[in-house]
Amino acid sequence: MMSGFNNNEVTVLINGIDTINWITIESNEKITVYRMLQELLVNMKNQSQCGLAVLPFKKTENKEQIDYSNNGVGGIIDELNLKIGLRNLENRIQAIKGTITFITKSDKGFIVLIVVPI
Repeated sequence: MMSGFNNNEVTVLINGIDTINWITIESNEKITVYRMLQELLVNMKNQSQCGLAVLPFKKTENKEQIDYSNNGVGGIIDELNLKIGLRNLENRIQAIKGTITFITKSDKGFIVLIVVPI
């Protein structure tokens, strides 16, 4: 799904996805992570005007972390919080007892830090 967002205008780099043992993660958590990444990438495609998006996956003893970033137009946090898709991300991560942090500034790109307990 993620590599399907690569095209002539945008490069999506994925790193460390093989460090996560997806077989040991519960189905509802995998589905939640999939839907969150899908939402981020659709938003990237439709709104970010970026040329590069990076998705590094990291695993520690009791959590998996995904640090999505792109070099697009960014935005103002207060305005972004009104977006339904971003509220959906927050609701999804809370449902699996994870955390999500949005970092952005106008014309400075967009970063989303996702942490999921495993």
